Amino acid sequence: MKNFFFYILMLLPGLFFSCKTTPPAEPLPSPGLPSVEEEIVSPMERIVRKVQSRNIPVYYTLDENAAIVVKSDLVDDEGENGELFEVIYDLKHAVPVEDFRYRVPFSVENRAGGLKEDHELDWNIEEGESGLLLSFDDHFTGVWAENFERFSSHGARVTFFITGTWHEFCAEALRQGHDVQYHSLGHLNLTRVSRGVFFRETLAALDSFRNKGLHFNAFAYPFGLREDWMNDALYPYFQILRGYGVMFRLYPLEDLGRGYHASVSIDNIIYKDDEDFKAHITLMLRTLKFISGDQALPLTTHTISDEALWGIKPWRLDYLLESAAGLKLRYYKYSDLAAMSPD
Repeated sequence: MKNFFFYILMLLPGLFFSCKTTPPAEPLPSPGLPSVEEEIVSPMERIVRKVQSRNIPVYYTLDENAAIVVKSDLVDDEGENGELFEVIYDLKHAVPVEDFRYRVPFSVENRAGGLKEDHELDWNIEEGESGLLLSFDDHFTGVWAENFERFSSHGARVTFFITGTWHEFCAEALRQGHDVQYHSLGHLNLTRVSRGVFFRETLAALDSFRNKGLHFNAFAYPFGLREDWMNDALYPYFQILRGYGVMFRLYPLEDLGRGYHASVSIDNIIYKDDEDFKAHITLMLRTLKFISGDQALPLTTHTISDEALWGIKPWRLDYLLESAAGLKLRYYKYSDLAAMSPD
């Protein structure tokens, strides 16, 4: 009997381990096929993801009709062939989702294969350095003063390019936080006068301002008209020279503190149709905010009036200022820019 129990005790460990089921071996992936965890991503999908991440350079060009085209150029550097892709952003049809947030349609085209797809990205408006360089020209000091509250209510700081000699408006504008720069003595077409008259128009009245403590940084050419020699003649007296035109153009902030640039007209004579004005302002400001780098958009008008051709309607000015606020754009004065690039 003792031998029987001893025999049973010897068999128990073997029976215990023999009852355990051996776990099946993990299946090995077939040669040449990705594992379950590995994701297959096409070159097009890689580019779309990069666009949606907003971590790629964005720039603008003007097409043959001077219309704004906002785009990116990318190379699929993760693929074998390094394919080139073009991205076009449709800021005109960006859809506001909530305050400071838009859905932006965009298209991606493979330049080699011709494949093109449409997608959207989420654009969250954040604080940044890009902003407006808004100026008013000529002698409409009374009208401008009446609109100080309008500027203040929108947090706007602007530059007044005045003609003539010292005026008390200058002191009040500066007290209100705005800027005053020069626009000539009598607003003549400087390309049609003698050099003597040119220097009288641009320099003769400067002492009347300096005696009041106002030293100019910038000069705006009357009518935006100039000849090449004029810039060299005025640089000893003004850091910044400003022209005037209708072509959209952005400038890096570091380039605006010295030299010549042209400002875009937003006068009523340029935009006969109200909806056309709104569409152009919307696209210009969105482009300014959307592209890469710290940029400024120079904009210029004259009086503030519903009737004047050389001026801007009050509601249009409000639309501009409200649109800028909705995009968290800054305001720059010419004296600000000059201070960024001292002598």
